[in-house]
Amino acid sequence: MKVNRPRLMLAAPRSGSGKTTVTCALLGALRMRGGRVASFKCGPDYIDPMFHRSALGVPSFNLDPFLLEPPELRRTLASHRQEDGVTELERAMGY
Repeated sequence: MKVNRPRLMLAAPRSGSGKTTVTCALLGALRMRGGRVASFKCGPDYIDPMFHRSALGVPSFNLDPFLLEPPELRRTLASHRQEDGVTELERAMGY
């Protein structure tokens, strides 16, 4: 059975536009409201997931298409998402 879960992706036209700030604010707000949230950084960035982890209190995961093949990207996303919560993805380096 296929079940759709809520997902949010935050993106912007370029780096330095505030994606991580907005993402961390959103993650913190969802956490404070008692929501179950999983966070991912899309692309080759290993610093921002540390900020996500700080906002959420749980690990954030990296989805890097340069290092992972599409099946592994899907497995990583599926295995770390929240069963009854929101999955938030922050895009790296613009759209």
